[in-house]
Amino acid sequence: MKPAPRSARAEVTKRNSDRYLIAWLNPVTNQPVQIRIKHTRDYLAAGQDHIEIESIKPKRAALPVTETGYRSHFLPALELINAGGAVTFVTAWIDREARNKKWIAAETSRAQGDLFQWADTRREATGRKPSPQHAMASPRPRRRTVPDADHIADLEIADGQMGKRMAARERGKKPKPPRGINDPS
Repeated sequence: MKPAPRSARAEVTKRNSDRYLIAWLNPVTNQPVQIRIKHTRDYLAAGQDHIEIESIKPKRAALPVTETGYRSHFLPALELINAGGAVTFVTAWIDREARNKKWIAAETSRAQGDLFQWADTRREATGRKPSPQHAMASPRPRRRTVPDADHIADLEIADGQMGKRMAARERGKKPKPPRGINDPS
């Protein structure tokens, strides 16, 4: 037997498919999501149905059954009939998965944002543990500060070691700086 031409197969698929639009309320963010359900009967063989679930508005919004906003699912026709049809089956499936702790945590972090996402991204890209220096967009250059000469003289007088430092300078030795001053060299 000769297979049907491609256009005839597409025609059969169109006659066997139904489309539905449903509105679903995300329980975590309380935002409505419009979902398109396409049900195709006898998709590859008799008794084998196919359901496509796609979030329309917002486009490709994450759903409990898919993170990308699109899901293709094959199932026996009898299972779909026993569930009450395509809309009832998909609605019950989404509601059941929406109560999953893993999805609630993912949706919460997606809505809240992730402070340490840069670390995970760097670890995946390089395979190395990130250091906090890589979190900054542009690291600040280290600046060497030179204390004011009057300030040094005041500190030398205050700690009472001015005479020892002057004697050390006369002998050609480098004296220790007064307390409160980091050695600039």
